[in-house]
Amino acid sequence: MQRTLELEYDKLVIGSDLSALSYSYINKCPIIFLSVDKPYSYNENNNWTDLLTLWNDLAYLLSNDKYIPFSDKIVSIRLDDEKKIKIVTKQSLVATINYEKLIIANDSGLEGMPTPDKKTSYNNWVIDWLNATIGSVHNIDTIDNSNEDFVKKIYFYPSKRLYRNLIKKDLLCVSNINDFDLKKDEFDQSMVRLKILKMMNSYGIKGKWDKSQNRFIKPRIFSVKRDIYPLGKNIYNSLPNNISILYDSHEQILLNAKYDEKWHKLAKDRYLWNK
Repeated sequence: MQRTLELEYDKLVIGSDLSALSYSYINKCPIIFLSVDKPYSYNENNNWTDLLTLWNDLAYLLSNDKYIPFSDKIVSIRLDDEKKIKIVTKQSLVATINYEKLIIANDSGLEGMPTPDKKTSYNNWVIDWLNATIGSVHNIDTIDNSNEDFVKKIYFYPSKRLYRNLIKKDLLCVSNINDFDLKKDEFDQSMVRLKILKMMNSYGIKGKWDKSQNRFIKPRIFSVKRDIYPLGKNIYNSLPNNISILYDSHEQILLNAKYDEKWHKLAKDRYLWNK
């Protein structure tokens, strides 16, 4: 049985990344979202642990103050008439939200939006995950190739697979690939695998010893999955005056905010608030 609900807010945020949570917390306004956009691991600045801690803290504060009315239960969000949004939740609740001002941090999957004119950046942070079947036992943790965008850095991490008490390592690599190159074969997962094998060889990573051939077998790796994180946001020239896209980073939002006693007590010296 379908249930209905009507709400009214002066200001509403759509999205759940750090910028969205920061804006919602500082401005004391509710936030809704289709997906939980936590900071991704192995980001460009290697500070994902701090960012995840900040995300969790802000999400806790907002939830505790009842600024996340639907939690992660929303399955669709549509811009309806002017100053009105309709959402559907996993429990078949259809809610109409009336608002005066709408701030969009993430427009992915948001229905009723016009076609964007361009993006702030066409680059993507790409993480390719691979497993090693041969050449998984070594003492190398990272291979840095930061002078190139494609396969910028390789991380070797302990695998969950155990073998004769040896610590096997699986791996991932990070790349900065634009929207156009993502469609090209020379930037796909098979080319990632070949480039990593070449780099592993140059770092002296070998497979197991083959007694019959009196030589080391070359490492063997295979692709598991690829995660793609867009680094830019859409730019629209035809949005109503009361709808805006949130382009500010969480650092800009938090640093420019007024003093907040609860936030300062929580953050202490962990974040950039006082810097």
